Amino acid sequence: MNGVATEVRSPRDEDELRAVWMMLSRAFGWEAGNFDTFVAGSPIERVLAVFVDDEPVACSRIREFGQFFGRRRVPMGGFSPVGVAAEHRGRGYGSLVTEAQFPLLRDRGEVLAGLYPATNSLYRKVGFDVAGVWAKHRVRTRDLQLVPAARGVTTRRATEDDYGAIEACYTRVAREIPGFLDRSGPWWDRIFTAEGQQIYVVDGDAGEVVGYVRYKLQWPPRASVATIDVAELTADDPDVGHALWRLVGSSSSIAPEATLIGPPEHTLLFSLPEQDLLAHEHWRWMARVIDAPDAIAARGYPPDSRTDINLRLIDPQCEWNDGHWRFVLEDGEATLERGGNGDVELGIGAFSALYTGYASTHTLRSTGRLRSDAPGALARLDAAFGGPIPWMPDFY
Repeated sequence: MNGVATEVRSPRDEDELRAVWMMLSRAFGWEAGNFDTFVAGSPIERVLAVFVDDEPVACSRIREFGQFFGRRRVPMGGFSPVGVAAEHRGRGYGSLVTEAQFPLLRDRGEVLAGLYPATNSLYRKVGFDVAGVWAKHRVRTRDLQLVPAARGVTTRRATEDDYGAIEACYTRVAREIPGFLDRSGPWWDRIFTAEGQQIYVVDGDAGEVVGYVRYKLQWPPRASVATIDVAELTADDPDVGHALWRLVGSSSSIAPEATLIGPPEHTLLFSLPEQDLLAHEHWRWMARVIDAPDAIAARGYPPDSRTDINLRLIDPQCEWNDGHWRFVLEDGEATLERGGNGDVELGIGAFSALYTGYASTHTLRSTGRLRSDAPGALARLDAAFGGPIPWMPDFY
Protein backbone atom coordinates (compact mmCIF):
# COMPACT_ATOMS: atom_id res chain seq x y z
CA MET A 1 0.00 0.00 0.00
CA ASN A 2 1.20 3.50 -0.95
CA GLY A 3 4.57 2.18 -2.14
CA VAL A 4 5.71 0.92 1.25
CA ALA A 5 6.65 -2.64 2.15
CA THR A 6 3.47 -4.20 3.60
CA GLU A 7 3.03 -7.77 4.78
CA VAL A 8 0.47 -9.64 6.86
CA ARG A 9 1.85 -12.38 9.10
CA SER A 10 2.21 -13.63 12.64
CA PRO A 11 4.89 -12.04 14.82
CA ARG A 12 8.13 -13.99 14.45
CA ASP A 13 9.22 -13.83 18.08
CA GLU A 14 8.43 -12.33 21.46
CA ASP A 15 10.03 -9.00 20.54
CA GLU A 16 7.69 -8.57 17.59
CA LEU A 17 4.74 -9.73 19.68
CA ARG A 18 5.64 -7.14 22.29
CA ALA A 19 5.77 -4.47 19.56
CA VAL A 20 2.29 -5.55 18.45
CA TRP A 21 1.07 -5.30 22.04
CA MET A 22 2.51 -1.81 22.46
CA MET A 23 0.71 -0.72 19.29
CA LEU A 24 -2.57 -2.14 20.64
CA SER A 25 -2.08 -0.57 24.06
CA ARG A 26 -1.67 2.84 22.44
CA ALA A 27 -4.65 2.27 20.11
CA PHE A 28 -7.01 1.31 22.95
CA GLY A 29 -5.48 3.18 25.88
CA TRP A 30 -4.65 -0.09 27.67
CA GLU A 31 -2.03 -0.49 30.36
CA ALA A 32 1.26 -1.29 28.62
CA GLY A 33 2.27 -3.49 31.54
CA ASN A 34 -0.39 -6.10 30.75
CA PHE A 35 1.69 -7.83 28.08
CA ASP A 36 1.73 -11.16 29.95
CA THR A 37 -2.09 -11.18 30.09
CA PHE A 38 -2.22 -10.57 26.35
CA VAL A 39 0.20 -13.41 25.68
CA ALA A 40 -1.84 -15.80 27.84
CA GLY A 41 -4.98 -15.16 25.77
CA SER A 42 -4.00 -17.10 22.63
CA PRO A 43 -0.93 -18.72 21.03
CA ILE A 44 1.23 -16.48 18.87
CA GLU A 45 0.12 -18.27 15.68
CA ARG A 46 -3.41 -16.99 16.29
CA VAL A 47 -2.13 -13.41 16.09
CA LEU A 48 -1.79 -11.68 12.72
CA ALA A 49 -0.36 -8.24 12.20
CA VAL A 50 0.08 -5.86 9.31
CA PHE A 51 3.70 -4.79 9.19
CA VAL A 52 4.62 -1.65 7.26
CA ASP A 53 8.37 -1.39 6.84
CA ASP A 54 8.65 -3.93 9.70
CA GLU A 55 6.52 -1.81 12.04
CA PRO A 56 3.23 -3.37 13.28
CA VAL A 57 0.36 -1.06 12.37
CA ALA A 58 -2.67 -3.37 12.76
CA CYS A 59 -3.46 -6.62 14.54
CA SER A 60 -6.14 -9.27 14.83
CA ARG A 61 -6.15 -12.15 17.30
CA ILE A 62 -8.41 -15.20 17.41
CA ARG A 63 -9.62 -16.75 20.65
CA GLU A 64 -10.63 -20.41 20.45
CA PHE A 65 -14.29 -20.90 21.36
CA GLY A 66 -17.30 -22.92 20.40
CA GLN A 67 -20.81 -21.50 20.21
CA PHE A 68 -24.09 -23.33 20.78
CA PHE A 69 -26.81 -23.27 18.16
CA GLY A 70 -29.63 -25.77 18.04
CA ARG A 71 -28.17 -27.46 21.18
CA ARG A 72 -24.96 -28.29 19.32
CA ARG A 73 -21.47 -26.88 19.59
CA VAL A 74 -20.28 -25.02 16.50
CA PRO A 75 -16.48 -24.44 16.39
CA MET A 76 -16.00 -20.66 16.52
CA GLY A 77 -13.07 -18.26 16.48
CA GLY A 78 -13.57 -15.03 18.38
CA PHE A 79 -11.76 -11.94 17.10
CA SER A 80 -10.37 -10.20 20.18
CA PRO A 81 -8.89 -7.73 19.70
CA VAL A 82 -8.74 -6.08 16.27
CA GLY A 83 -6.84 -2.82 16.41
CA VAL A 84 -5.15 -0.31 14.12
CA ALA A 85 -2.57 2.29 15.11
CA ALA A 86 -4.16 5.74 15.19
CA GLU A 87 -1.77 7.19 12.59
CA HIS A 88 -2.55 4.38 10.13
CA ARG A 89 -6.35 4.33 10.31
CA GLY A 90 -8.47 4.83 7.21
CA ARG A 91 -6.07 2.90 4.95
CA GLY A 92 -7.82 -0.47 4.93
CA TYR A 93 -5.50 -2.20 7.37
CA GLY A 94 -8.34 -3.20 9.69
CA SER A 95 -10.17 -5.02 6.91
CA LEU A 96 -6.92 -6.53 5.67
CA VAL A 97 -5.88 -8.01 9.00
CA THR A 98 -9.40 -9.31 9.64
CA GLU A 99 -9.89 -10.96 6.24
CA ALA A 100 -6.45 -12.57 6.41
CA GLN A 101 -7.66 -14.72 9.31
CA PHE A 102 -10.44 -16.40 7.28
CA PRO A 103 -8.34 -19.11 5.54
CA LEU A 104 -6.60 -19.88 8.84
CA LEU A 105 -9.92 -20.23 10.64
CA ARG A 106 -11.12 -22.60 7.94
CA ASP A 107 -7.94 -24.65 8.09
CA ARG A 108 -8.43 -25.12 11.86
CA GLY A 109 -12.06 -26.15 11.40
CA GLU A 110 -13.43 -23.01 13.05
CA VAL A 111 -16.43 -22.67 10.77
CA LEU A 112 -17.85 -19.55 12.40
CA ALA A 113 -16.26 -16.27 13.50
CA GLY A 114 -17.56 -13.73 15.98
CA LEU A 115 -16.63 -10.35 17.42
CA TYR A 116 -17.83 -7.33 19.35
CA PRO A 117 -17.54 -4.40 16.91
CA ALA A 118 -16.30 -0.92 17.63
CA THR A 119 -17.88 -0.11 14.25
CA ASN A 120 -20.27 -2.18 12.16
CA SER A 121 -19.25 -0.76 8.78
CA LEU A 122 -15.68 -2.09 8.81
CA TYR A 123 -16.76 -5.64 9.58
CA ARG A 124 -19.74 -5.64 7.22
CA LYS A 125 -17.28 -5.00 4.40
CA VAL A 126 -15.68 -8.38 5.11
CA GLY A 127 -18.87 -10.38 5.62
CA PHE A 128 -19.87 -9.96 9.27
CA ASP A 129 -23.29 -8.82 10.42
CA VAL A 130 -25.19 -8.35 13.66
CA ALA A 131 -26.12 -11.78 14.97
CA GLY A 132 -26.81 -11.66 18.72
CA VAL A 133 -27.01 -9.56 21.86
CA TRP A 134 -25.08 -8.81 25.03
CA ALA A 135 -27.42 -6.99 27.40
CA LYS A 136 -27.17 -5.37 30.82
CA HIS A 137 -30.21 -4.46 32.91
CA ARG A 138 -30.72 -2.31 36.00
CA VAL A 139 -32.91 -3.08 39.02
CA ARG A 140 -33.32 -1.97 42.63
CA THR A 141 -31.37 -4.53 44.61
CA ARG A 142 -34.11 -4.94 47.20
CA ASP A 143 -36.54 -6.01 44.45
CA LEU A 144 -34.48 -9.16 43.93
CA GLN A 145 -35.76 -10.36 47.31
CA LEU A 146 -39.29 -10.26 45.91
CA VAL A 147 -38.76 -13.23 43.61
CA PRO A 148 -40.47 -16.42 44.83
CA ALA A 149 -38.94 -17.95 47.94
CA ALA A 150 -36.90 -21.10 47.32
CA ARG A 151 -37.45 -23.32 50.33
CA GLY A 152 -34.86 -25.96 51.07
CA VAL A 153 -32.22 -24.38 48.78
CA THR A 154 -28.92 -23.49 50.45
CA THR A 155 -26.31 -21.19 48.94
CA ARG A 156 -22.66 -21.15 49.91
CA ARG A 157 -19.50 -19.33 48.91
CA ALA A 158 -17.53 -21.12 46.20
CA THR A 159 -13.93 -22.26 46.55
CA GLU A 160 -11.36 -23.22 43.93
CA ASP A 161 -12.41 -26.84 44.42
CA ASP A 162 -15.78 -25.94 42.87
CA TYR A 163 -14.40 -24.57 39.61
CA GLY A 164 -14.73 -27.79 37.64
CA ALA A 165 -18.32 -28.31 38.82
CA ILE A 166 -19.15 -24.69 37.95
CA GLU A 167 -17.84 -25.24 34.42
CA ALA A 168 -19.97 -28.38 34.12
CA CYS A 169 -23.08 -26.53 35.34
CA TYR A 170 -22.49 -23.78 32.82
CA THR A 171 -22.09 -26.23 29.93
CA ARG A 172 -25.34 -28.06 30.79
CA VAL A 173 -27.25 -24.79 30.66
CA ALA A 174 -25.31 -23.24 27.77
CA ARG A 175 -26.25 -26.00 25.32
CA GLU A 176 -29.89 -24.94 25.62
CA ILE A 177 -29.33 -21.24 24.87
CA PRO A 178 -28.58 -20.08 21.29
CA GLY A 179 -25.42 -18.00 21.17
CA PHE A 180 -23.79 -19.13 24.41
CA LEU A 181 -20.07 -19.80 24.22
CA ASP A 182 -18.41 -23.11 24.81
CA ARG A 183 -15.74 -21.46 26.92
CA SER A 184 -12.09 -22.40 26.48
CA GLY A 185 -9.71 -23.16 29.33
CA PRO A 186 -7.94 -19.78 29.08
CA TRP A 187 -11.32 -18.03 29.11
CA TRP A 188 -12.40 -19.86 32.27
CA ASP A 189 -9.04 -18.93 33.85
CA ARG A 190 -9.78 -15.30 33.06
CA ILE A 191 -13.26 -15.61 34.61
CA PHE A 192 -12.12 -17.27 37.82
CA THR A 193 -9.26 -14.82 38.42
CA ALA A 194 -11.32 -11.65 37.97
CA GLU A 195 -10.32 -9.20 40.70
CA GLY A 196 -12.90 -8.51 43.40
CA GLN A 197 -15.33 -11.15 42.18
CA GLN A 198 -17.56 -13.14 44.51
CA ILE A 199 -18.97 -16.54 43.49
CA TYR A 200 -21.74 -18.41 45.29
CA VAL A 201 -23.06 -21.86 44.42
CA VAL A 202 -25.88 -24.29 45.16
CA ASP A 203 -25.06 -27.98 45.53
CA GLY A 204 -27.15 -30.74 44.01
CA ASP A 205 -28.08 -34.03 45.62
CA ALA A 206 -25.24 -35.85 43.84
CA GLY A 207 -22.61 -33.31 44.87
CA GLU A 208 -22.70 -31.41 41.58
CA VAL A 209 -23.14 -27.64 41.34
CA VAL A 210 -26.67 -26.92 40.10
CA GLY A 211 -26.38 -23.15 40.05
CA TYR A 212 -24.00 -20.27 40.67
CA VAL A 213 -23.80 -16.50 40.59
CA ARG A 214 -20.79 -14.25 39.96
CA TYR A 215 -20.86 -10.62 41.01
CA LYS A 216 -18.82 -7.69 42.27
CA LEU A 217 -19.59 -5.03 44.81
CA GLN A 218 -18.41 -1.79 43.24
CA TRP A 219 -17.60 1.24 45.41
CA PRO A 220 -17.23 4.42 43.33
CA PRO A 221 -14.70 6.95 44.66
CA ARG A 222 -16.05 8.95 47.61
CA ALA A 223 -19.43 7.20 47.33
CA SER A 224 -21.42 6.29 50.44
CA VAL A 225 -23.10 3.31 48.77
CA ALA A 226 -22.00 0.58 46.39
CA THR A 227 -23.57 -1.02 43.35
CA ILE A 228 -23.70 -4.72 42.54
CA ASP A 229 -22.64 -5.86 39.07
CA VAL A 230 -23.91 -9.37 38.38
CA ALA A 231 -21.77 -10.87 35.62
CA GLU A 232 -23.63 -14.15 35.42
CA LEU A 233 -26.30 -16.23 37.13
CA THR A 234 -26.66 -19.77 35.83
CA ALA A 235 -28.98 -22.41 37.25
CA ASP A 236 -30.42 -25.78 36.30
CA ASP A 237 -33.61 -25.21 38.28
CA PRO A 238 -35.90 -22.18 38.85
CA ASP A 239 -35.82 -22.54 42.64
CA VAL A 240 -32.02 -22.51 42.53
CA GLY A 241 -32.08 -19.37 40.40
CA HIS A 242 -34.50 -17.66 42.76
CA ALA A 243 -32.34 -18.54 45.77
CA LEU A 244 -29.30 -16.99 44.10
CA TRP A 245 -31.19 -13.84 43.12
CA ARG A 246 -32.41 -13.45 46.70
CA LEU A 247 -28.81 -13.82 47.90
CA VAL A 248 -27.77 -10.94 45.64
CA GLY A 249 -30.73 -8.94 46.93
CA SER A 250 -29.56 -9.38 50.53
CA SER A 251 -26.91 -6.68 49.92
CA SER A 252 -29.51 -3.99 49.25
CA SER A 253 -28.67 -2.03 52.41
CA ILE A 254 -25.17 -1.22 51.13
CA ALA A 255 -25.86 -1.47 47.37
CA PRO A 256 -29.31 -0.09 46.50
CA GLU A 257 -28.91 -0.67 42.76
CA ALA A 258 -27.78 -3.72 40.80
CA THR A 259 -26.87 -4.27 37.17
CA LEU A 260 -27.43 -7.70 35.64
CA ILE A 261 -26.06 -9.20 32.45
CA GLY A 262 -28.71 -11.37 30.86
CA PRO A 263 -30.95 -11.96 27.84
CA PRO A 264 -32.45 -8.93 26.09
CA GLU A 265 -35.83 -9.95 27.50
CA HIS A 266 -34.75 -11.12 30.95
CA THR A 267 -36.44 -14.10 32.55
CA LEU A 268 -36.61 -12.13 35.81
CA LEU A 269 -39.59 -10.31 34.32
CA PHE A 270 -41.58 -13.48 35.03
CA SER A 271 -40.34 -13.68 38.63
CA LEU A 272 -40.58 -10.05 39.76
CA PRO A 273 -44.00 -8.73 40.79
CA GLU A 274 -43.67 -5.59 38.64
CA GLN A 275 -41.83 -4.49 35.50
CA ASP A 276 -39.02 -2.92 37.49
CA LEU A 277 -36.17 -4.35 35.42
CA LEU A 278 -34.89 -1.60 33.14
CA ALA A 279 -32.65 -1.74 30.07
CA HIS A 280 -29.22 -0.33 30.89
CA GLU A 281 -26.82 -1.18 28.05
CA HIS A 282 -27.06 -3.34 24.92
CA TRP A 283 -24.35 -4.45 22.50
CA ARG A 284 -24.97 -6.44 19.34
CA TRP A 285 -22.21 -8.90 18.58
CA MET A 286 -21.49 -9.86 15.00
CA ALA A 287 -20.92 -13.22 13.34
CA ARG A 288 -19.57 -14.49 10.05
CA VAL A 289 -19.89 -17.95 8.56
CA ILE A 290 -16.38 -18.98 7.51
CA ASP A 291 -17.12 -22.39 5.98
CA ALA A 292 -20.76 -22.57 4.92
CA PRO A 293 -21.13 -26.35 4.32
CA ASP A 294 -19.38 -27.30 7.57
CA ALA A 295 -21.22 -24.63 9.55
CA ILE A 296 -24.57 -25.90 8.28
CA ALA A 297 -23.64 -29.46 9.22
CA ALA A 298 -22.39 -28.45 12.69
CA ARG A 299 -25.43 -26.74 14.19
CA GLY A 300 -28.68 -28.34 15.33
CA TYR A 301 -32.16 -27.99 13.88
CA PRO A 302 -35.69 -28.89 14.96
CA PRO A 303 -36.04 -32.68 15.15
CA ASP A 304 -38.02 -34.36 12.36
CA SER A 305 -37.61 -31.26 10.18
CA ARG A 306 -37.29 -31.71 6.42
CA THR A 307 -36.72 -29.24 3.59
CA ASP A 308 -34.79 -28.66 0.38
CA ILE A 309 -34.11 -25.01 -0.53
CA ASN A 310 -32.01 -23.52 -3.33
CA LEU A 311 -29.67 -20.74 -2.19
CA ARG A 312 -27.36 -18.29 -3.90
CA LEU A 313 -24.67 -17.16 -1.47
CA ILE A 314 -22.55 -14.11 -2.24
CA ASP A 315 -19.17 -14.08 -0.50
CA PRO A 316 -16.43 -11.94 -2.10
CA GLN A 317 -13.83 -12.84 0.54
CA CYS A 318 -14.27 -16.63 0.80
CA GLU A 319 -14.68 -18.05 -2.68
CA TRP A 320 -15.33 -21.51 -1.23
CA ASN A 321 -18.68 -20.18 0.06
CA ASP A 322 -19.71 -18.25 -3.04
CA GLY A 323 -22.18 -19.75 -5.50
CA HIS A 324 -25.31 -21.88 -5.80
CA TRP A 325 -26.21 -24.33 -3.05
CA ARG A 326 -28.97 -26.70 -1.97
CA PHE A 327 -29.82 -26.54 1.72
CA VAL A 328 -31.08 -30.02 2.49
CA LEU A 329 -32.55 -30.74 5.93
CA GLU A 330 -33.78 -34.18 6.91
CA ASP A 331 -34.66 -35.43 10.40
CA GLY A 332 -32.78 -32.59 12.05
CA GLU A 333 -29.54 -33.10 10.08
CA ALA A 334 -28.55 -30.57 7.40
CA THR A 335 -26.15 -30.41 4.48
CA LEU A 336 -25.20 -27.71 2.01
CA GLU A 337 -24.61 -29.21 -1.43
CA ARG A 338 -23.47 -27.50 -4.63
CA GLY A 339 -26.26 -26.95 -7.15
CA GLY A 340 -29.76 -25.56 -7.43
CA ASN A 341 -31.15 -22.49 -9.13
CA GLY A 342 -30.70 -19.90 -6.38
CA ASP A 343 -34.33 -19.27 -5.37
CA VAL A 344 -33.08 -17.35 -2.34
CA GLU A 345 -30.15 -14.94 -2.82
CA LEU A 346 -28.29 -13.37 0.08
CA GLY A 347 -24.84 -12.19 1.05
CA ILE A 348 -22.72 -13.99 3.59
CA GLY A 349 -23.45 -11.40 6.29
CA ALA A 350 -27.21 -11.84 5.94
CA PHE A 351 -26.71 -15.60 5.84
CA SER A 352 -24.75 -15.37 9.10
CA ALA A 353 -27.53 -13.38 10.81
CA LEU A 354 -30.03 -15.99 9.61
CA TYR A 355 -27.75 -18.84 10.72
CA THR A 356 -27.63 -17.71 14.36
CA GLY A 357 -31.37 -17.09 14.45
CA TYR A 358 -30.96 -13.37 15.06
CA ALA A 359 -32.67 -12.21 11.85
CA SER A 360 -35.72 -13.66 10.13
CA THR A 361 -36.05 -13.85 6.37
CA HIS A 362 -38.72 -11.13 6.65
CA THR A 363 -36.24 -8.80 8.35
CA LEU A 364 -33.53 -9.54 5.81
CA ARG A 365 -35.86 -9.20 2.84
CA SER A 366 -37.43 -5.96 4.09
CA THR A 367 -33.97 -4.38 4.43
CA GLY A 368 -32.77 -5.51 0.99
CA ARG A 369 -30.37 -8.08 2.38
CA LEU A 370 -32.22 -11.07 0.88
CA ARG A 371 -33.98 -11.48 -2.46
CA SER A 372 -36.49 -14.16 -3.29
CA ASP A 373 -39.82 -14.75 -5.01
CA ALA A 374 -40.32 -18.04 -3.19
CA PRO A 375 -42.28 -17.28 0.01
CA GLY A 376 -42.60 -20.96 0.81
CA ALA A 377 -38.81 -21.29 0.86
CA LEU A 378 -38.52 -18.33 3.21
CA ALA A 379 -40.99 -19.80 5.66
CA ARG A 380 -39.06 -23.06 5.66
CA LEU A 381 -35.78 -21.22 6.29
CA ASP A 382 -37.34 -19.46 9.28
CA ALA A 383 -38.58 -22.80 10.61
CA ALA A 384 -35.06 -24.25 10.31
CA PHE A 385 -33.08 -21.39 11.86
CA GLY A 386 -35.59 -19.45 13.96
CA GLY A 387 -35.78 -19.43 17.73
CA PRO A 388 -35.07 -17.20 20.73
CA ILE A 389 -32.85 -14.18 20.14
CA PRO A 390 -29.26 -15.42 20.56
CA TRP A 391 -27.33 -13.83 23.39
CA MET A 392 -24.36 -14.50 25.64
CA PRO A 393 -23.08 -13.27 29.01
CA ASP A 394 -19.48 -13.12 27.76
CA PHE A 395 -17.89 -9.96 26.35
CA TYR A 396 -14.65 -10.95 24.63
